[in-house]
Amino acid sequence: MGMDNDKFLETAIRLGVMTNASADNIRMATGPDESVVDAAKKMGLLSDAQIGMVLSAMFSQANAGAGRMMVEGEECVNHPGRMATHSCQRCGNPLCKDCGLPEDGFVYCSEECLEAYREERDAVFFSQDQAASRKKSITVMLTLLGILVAAIVGIVVYSKVSTYLRLSKADKLLQQAQQAQTGQDKVRLAKEALALNPKLDAARQLLPKAYYEAKDYKNAETEAKAQLEKQPNSPALKKILANSIKEMGRMDEAIVIFEELNAAGALMPLEKREIGLFLKDKGVDEKAIPLLEAAFASQDEDREVALVLGEYYLNQKNYDEASKYLDAVLQQTIKATDRSREANFVAKQGTLSKAMVLQATIANIRRDTNKLSALARDITALRSRKLSEGPEIVAVYEQWVPVADEAQLALIDSALNTLASGSAVPGISRVQGLLQGRKGNSNEAAILLEKSLLENDKDVVARNYLLDFYIMQGRYDDARKHLNALKEISKTGLKLEVAEAMVLNGEGNTEQALELSESILAKHPDNPEALAIAARVYMGTGRLEKAIPALDHLVETAPSVWSYFQGMLFSLRMGDKQGAVELARKTETMLAGVPTDVTKKIKRTMGIVTGEVDVSRITDPRLMSTTQRLAQKWRNPLDLLNQAVLSTRLVSYVTLANMEDNPMKLNTEYAKVGLPAYSGRAISDPFAKKFSGPIAEGFQEGFLRLMAFLELNMPTAEWRNRVTGIKESYQTESARLNDGSGQLAAMLKALREASLYCYQANRYPKSSPDKPVSSVALLKNRYAIEEALVDEDQLPTLYARHALECLVLASTTVENGALGADAMAVILRDDANDCEKADNGLEQLMYHMYSMAKAVAVLKEINDATVVAGILKQTFLNR
Repeated sequence: MGMDNDKFLETAIRLGVMTNASADNIRMATGPDESVVDAAKKMGLLSDAQIGMVLSAMFSQANAGAGRMMVEGEECVNHPGRMATHSCQRCGNPLCKDCGLPEDGFVYCSEECLEAYREERDAVFFSQDQAASRKKSITVMLTLLGILVAAIVGIVVYSKVSTYLRLSKADKLLQQAQQAQTGQDKVRLAKEALALNPKLDAARQLLPKAYYEAKDYKNAETEAKAQLEKQPNSPALKKILANSIKEMGRMDEAIVIFEELNAAGALMPLEKREIGLFLKDKGVDEKAIPLLEAAFASQDEDREVALVLGEYYLNQKNYDEASKYLDAVLQQTIKATDRSREANFVAKQGTLSKAMVLQATIANIRRDTNKLSALARDITALRSRKLSEGPEIVAVYEQWVPVADEAQLALIDSALNTLASGSAVPGISRVQGLLQGRKGNSNEAAILLEKSLLENDKDVVARNYLLDFYIMQGRYDDARKHLNALKEISKTGLKLEVAEAMVLNGEGNTEQALELSESILAKHPDNPEALAIAARVYMGTGRLEKAIPALDHLVETAPSVWSYFQGMLFSLRMGDKQGAVELARKTETMLAGVPTDVTKKIKRTMGIVTGEVDVSRITDPRLMSTTQRLAQKWRNPLDLLNQAVLSTRLVSYVTLANMEDNPMKLNTEYAKVGLPAYSGRAISDPFAKKFSGPIAEGFQEGFLRLMAFLELNMPTAEWRNRVTGIKESYQTESARLNDGSGQLAAMLKALREASLYCYQANRYPKSSPDKPVSSVALLKNRYAIEEALVDEDQLPTLYARHALECLVLASTTVENGALGADAMAVILRDDANDCEKADNGLEQLMYHMYSMAKAVAVLKEINDATVVAGILKQTFLNR
């Protein structure tokens, strides 16, 4: 049995748990076999509590009704005659008070009705319990499901949140790695990021670069190679790989990769620059230069690269290319407007200074004096902008001096003096010394160069020039001092080895010099200086069979004005007049570009060699003028005296180019001495004695210059000290002499003795100054005999002849003395012929002094030849 749906709804309405409208909706929604309770629950109109309340009210009402129900006029169905007091709740049968089966407050007439009730009741409550149980189960299930879902969601959420946080931290570490300042920090942070997120490719790609920046080149190589397996065409990875390999010293492998990158167009200009500079530094020029040129083409303001390229092409002797790049350095600086940046650039890198020096070197090689002059102007302009402190212009002048002509030398001299008068400029004394050497003023040059060493005793350039100067002047003890200093300052190289051989030869250690020369030639068979010193030593030891091949090889392997000129002088020394003439002709073909003053001296020396200039008939206008006067014979005592004084002063004229030559003025001065009237008689020797004062005065300057010349041509300090001692003895003696005759005699005697020392020292350097060699001893004996045979009044004339002979003898032994040997012989012969025609001692003195002036003029030619050889060596070899 089912529940009474209508009664349920009525009870529910009565209890107020639903409205009539809701009850109607439930009736309409309830199916034929469906309980209104289920329909109400589906529709959500009743809760379980409300349903229970309605059912309880229904049963309570039923029980209450059973107890109070009165049935009038009806008899009990079980006991006829008895009046019914109540009725069956199920079927309605009347029942007496003794009948009926009570249940839950209701009365039932029979077991059937009671059972039916019970079934209906149980059905309702089972349904309710089932619903409650089902609800409870659903609730439990839903709760468990919610818990499960919550757990799953929690797990999922936790997993996602955890992953998010981990990945987020990895990304943050990557950002920190990318921004890190050091390679070590980049490596550490990138590895931490990868530990949190192994799939973080950006961190993995950062590792090769990070390892490289950390200087961990092995790991950088490993990481780069590992990533190149996945990205075989990655230029960035290849660059890191190549640079890492390069840093580990595997140059060949690195170069291959760099070439691949360059061929693929993967190198940026800056990368080409860095790689090119590295390769250049490692000496791989053939790979470096194309990269540097490409880098410079993209950035023509890169002065550092321009300097490297300029220096490279200079070493390759491609002067056009070198000059192009070096000019770029200078022009970029001149055009720049940011003074602070330019000043910083100049101070830090020194690129500008070096470029100027190299550009000057090229101009020196090309003997391009216009370029050197332009460089000097540019540097002067830069100095006004505080971009040049002075050393650059000094360096330019240093390159300019060897190739400048006379007018340019004067300009340089003036500019250097101006620089020297301002703030101190390093190296200026050195260049001033070189300038004086270029002019042929050897003493002044040595003084200035020695001064430069007081400023910087490690000035290699100054010491090298002094070494050359002293060797050229035959001052081998001074040369030895600078040679030893250079050995301490710098490593021994070819130049110092050659200088050692030259000094050994000059010191008289010819066998050692020869051994060293041959050792140098074994290593450097074509070196010009080594060949020159070998030829010199071979000549000095009489080994002409070796000297001639060395000389020939010199002019063949190093054809230049220097080698031809040097060869010409060597040929003369060997007595090969024809060979000297041939080399003189070759020299003439190579004079283009040589400074005009040097060219003039070269041509004059060549003319002496070829015979086109008769050095015994010097073309000096002062000598020519005197020659004409002497040919006219003297007309009176004053004329003779004037000619004698003039001839004596010629020695000073020749050695001091600016000495005044004014005969009219001299006549006026000498007339003041009270010359007596001419009586027609021969001039007596006392007359000569009386007027020898002016002659002595005229000879004073020439005497001092000749003594200095002899000192310079002494090979060692021991010999030079002897000459110095002779000069000092003369000065002491001259101070006590009252008359000019005695002073003149003292000067001439001192000159004779010094000349003899010079001859012996150069011809026999190992001999003792205290023991004259046989030839000198014979001369001294002869001179002693002649002194004993003449009156004291005749001593000046006698000493003049002796001094002339000894000066000529000494001149043949000095450097390049062979050049004027023939001329000296002619001078001695002419002097003897002229003196035979003389009427008196004064006239003889006049001829002797005139001959000495010609001898000094020849010495000047010899000295000029030596100076020119040194200038040419500096110009062609000392670059």
